[in-house]
Amino acid sequence: MTASAHTQTIVIRQGRVPDLRALPPFVRLLLPITARLKWGQLTLTLPDGRTIRIEGSEPGKQAELIIHDYRCLWRLARAANLGFAEGYLANEWDSPDVEAVLEVFARNGDSMREIFEGKWWARLADR
Repeated sequence: MTASAHTQTIVIRQGRVPDLRALPPFVRLLLPITARLKWGQLTLTLPDGRTIRIEGSEPGKQAELIIHDYRCLWRLARAANLGFAEGYLANEWDSPDVEAVLEVFARNGDSMREIFEGKWWARLADR
C-alpha cells in the first residue's frame, strides 16, 4: 500500500457502498452490511491507518472504533455481541468512547441483527 492509501477515508451511506476492492477480504464481506446503519455514525480505523466512515440515515451519536487486529471482526461474525466483547478484552479493538460505540450498535440492533442470524458466514465461522 502506498502512504496515500493509509490516509484514505472511505464513506459508506445507507444503500450506497463504494468500491472496496483495496480492503482485506473479510472487511469487504462485512462492510456492505454496515450500510444498513440507520442511526448515528461509526468511524472505523483499520490497523493500517485507513478510515471508514459509516453514516446512518438518521442523525445520532458519532462513534469511533479503532481496530488493532482483524480477529475482532471474525469474532463479531462468529459470536455477535459476545465475540465483540471478547475482542475488546483481547485488545483487538478500542475506542476513545466505548459507550458511544455500544449505543450506536444498540440503536441499530434491529437492522444489524441480520448480520449474524442465519447467515452463511456466521455458520462458516462456527466451524
